[in-house]
Amino acid sequence: MCNYSEYERQASRLYEAIVGPKKFKTVQFSADNLWDAAWSLRKNKKITDFIFDEIVGVTYILEHEEVELSKEKIEEKRRKLASLILDIENGNAAGDVEKTALGPLLETLSMRSKEAVVDSEYFSELKKYMHVERPIQAELELQIQKLLEKTKGIVFLVGNVGDGKSHLLAYMKEKYANEFNDRQIELINDATESDSPNHTAIETLINKLEMYNDHNIQRGQKRLIIAINLGVITNLLYKLEQNDNFNELVNYLKKSGISNGEVQPYTHPVFSNVSFFNQEMFEVNDNKVESQFFLAMFDKVFSMKEENPFYQAYLQDKKNHHTQAFHANYKLLLDSNIKNSIIYLLIRAQIEYKEIISARTLMNFIYDILISNKEKINYDSYLPFLVFDNSETSALLKTISLMDPTNNQNREVDKLSVKLFHSNDVFNFIKETFRDDYKRFEPMFDKFRNKEDNLKYFKLLVNTMFRVKFLINAQNSVLNNPEFQDFIEILQDVNNTGSSLDLFKLINESVNLWNGRISKERYVVTMRAKNSTAIAVELELEPISWEVKNFSVVVTVENQNATAKNEIQQIEIDYKTYALLRKVVKGYILKREDIQMVVKFEEFVNSITRSTKGERTNILYNPNLNKEYELKKVYDKIILRELGE
Repeated sequence: MCNYSEYERQASRLYEAIVGPKKFKTVQFSADNLWDAAWSLRKNKKITDFIFDEIVGVTYILEHEEVELSKEKIEEKRRKLASLILDIENGNAAGDVEKTALGPLLETLSMRSKEAVVDSEYFSELKKYMHVERPIQAELELQIQKLLEKTKGIVFLVGNVGDGKSHLLAYMKEKYANEFNDRQIELINDATESDSPNHTAIETLINKLEMYNDHNIQRGQKRLIIAINLGVITNLLYKLEQNDNFNELVNYLKKSGISNGEVQPYTHPVFSNVSFFNQEMFEVNDNKVESQFFLAMFDKVFSMKEENPFYQAYLQDKKNHHTQAFHANYKLLLDSNIKNSIIYLLIRAQIEYKEIISARTLMNFIYDILISNKEKINYDSYLPFLVFDNSETSALLKTISLMDPTNNQNREVDKLSVKLFHSNDVFNFIKETFRDDYKRFEPMFDKFRNKEDNLKYFKLLVNTMFRVKFLINAQNSVLNNPEFQDFIEILQDVNNTGSSLDLFKLINESVNLWNGRISKERYVVTMRAKNSTAIAVELELEPISWEVKNFSVVVTVENQNATAKNEIQQIEIDYKTYALLRKVVKGYILKREDIQMVVKFEEFVNSITRSTKGERTNILYNPNLNKEYELKKVYDKIILRELGE
């Protein structure tokens, strides 16, 4: 037997964890019995080959007394053994997802799953369960009712890839099976497929539309519902214009706005459309941003309801002691606070980074934050890491990694970090910090036990603590982005009162500073100048109307000092523009990449200043001399004087 007594005691605890307390009392611990117990687990797919090999390594040390190990080496072996015991005790050693009930069900959410490919001819039981009613469903049903009453017509269902067009068509086909059959309504589910090797997808679609060319549009009976992506519509429009036999349809595609994603209220007796582009994905209530669609989708997976197959599979695995890291992650997301924190991050990704999150992208995201693609279960197999430190898995997770709360620096964060660093018992400090919440995250924190003296692992432990703190309550956390919260409050103001004085003051100040700062108030530099003399004109803007549109605020302003009277212009302020303007009014010097990022605001400033009259008084600024001059017309004389004299 190995003479490292503490290591041997740990190995005995590992054996007990594998065989259970009852058998441990009757079958004596030995290296051979440990090997046999581990092999039994491996044979029954309850541990991975990787874990089995680690246990074999333990038995080798126990059996070879002659093996000489340094004190440092034996300490390293003990730490690994302690981690291995925790894996076995917490049920995190069975790496085969397929052997669980929950794992295969979660895999249906992945884009790699065959369930991700939607067929309008078949609506599976799981898809029926996952169906979430959205406003667009009511719109489509209304157009279907109108189509049933027509002798001829087309309903275009328009959106981006993964929006849920195919899913919605499959749902409608099942719901209106008799009506579609009686009225011979044809569904074209995927306008990107060809029906012949000699035809492109667009040519196939045009063949389907022949009954709607200018010659046939008033003849015959044919009813179509076409699910189509925006890119395909653009190509279709180009081909139809070349054909010159579809002027009526071309005119509709242009005037309705579906060819560019900006749908207009334009009606036609034969053609109609329902667009995903018109759907608002979030709401602002009580200065908090919410998404009913995201919440409904998450509740389909993470709710303790009897009809929820995911929850039932989780309970089944729990009963059979088939628990892995993704079970712990699943359990965390049953908590409404953590669930809402994840949804909040998704909404921020949309508003801050203009991320397009389709239904398919959302389901794949749920899969990615539950199941790690790494073979060994470690600290990075758990929810906080899969959400914030998993950027290589998908474009969406790369965006969310930019919102990692560990990137936030403020006094509270620094204070907490210092306290943790100087704590005599790091894990006790974390336990006291999270109180009742600690137990839920304990398996993850335990992955750092006996490693906290290593600077690398200490930093990871600190990051883990901040990420957990954020997930427990994101919107009220000191780790939240206060600038984003201010922007949400502006959206709320515009929705509630029809304006935002704070935002207009920010726009006005930013226009005044955009091309350079001069001393005289209400004067704006017309062009950005490095070495040449710049001209500043007097500017007076007045807001006329406000609108929240596509995660932005659209402000219509009147330039009251314009050359042409009543000149009206619009400026769209999205989050990135808002954040940059806040920096500008605090003295930030614009860089070229900043201007490229907010090109619409740059164009707005240039347009406003070009159209502003400077008939009587202008300001000249020479950056080389760092002097300002007033150029003033008094009667028929031009007077130039240095300001500040």
